[in-house]
Amino acid sequence: ARMAVGDGDGAARWLFAVLGSGDLHSIDESLAMDVIDLTNLLAVLDPISATAVAEAAGVSLDDAEARAPAAPMMEDDHAFAKIVNTAFDAAIANIPGEAGLAALAASDASSPGDPVAAAVISQSLRAAGMNELRRRVAFESAWRARFASESALAGAEPGEGPQEGEDGLRPHIKPRSKP
Repeated sequence: ARMAVGDGDGAARWLFAVLGSGDLHSIDESLAMDVIDLTNLLAVLDPISATAVAEAAGVSLDDAEARAPAAPMMEDDHAFAKIVNTAFDAAIANIPGEAGLAALAASDASSPGDPVAAAVISQSLRAAGMNELRRRVAFESAWRARFASESALAGAEPGEGPQEGEDGLRPHIKPRSKP
C-alpha cells in the first residue's frame, strides 16, 4: 500500500519489519521470495530505500532492464512514428513543453507494457525535466506487471485482484508489553 501511494520510505520500513531482526534466512522461503520481489519493485520507485532493504536482507537487486514487462507494440505504427518524431524534435530543440506533450501522446497512444513506448515516454519526460514523474510512471508500469503476473499465476484473468484466501506478507513485530 505504501508503494502504491508513492511512499518509498514507508514501504522500506514495512519490508524491514517483515525481516524482523534477521535477514532472509530468518523467515520461510516463500515469504523470502516475496520480500525479494517487493524489494526489486521498490527499487523502481525508490532506489535508495530499496538498496538499504536489500543490504539488510543480504540480497542484490535485479537489473532494472530485466524487470521491464514485455507486451505487444501499439497497433497504429504510423501514428506512433509521428509521436516518436515529435519527441526527438522536442529533445533536439530543447523544448520541454513539447517533450512533455510527446510523453503524454505516447502514453495515450500505446498499449500498457509496450517497451518502445515506455522508452519514448521515459526519455520525453526526461527532456521535459519531469524526472520525478518519469520515476513514478516506471514504478506504476512495474506495479501493474507484478499484479498482472500474480493474477495469471493464480489462474485469474489479467486485471483481476488477488484470489481469496491468499496468505499475504505480514511483518514480524514484537508484541508490546503491557504496563
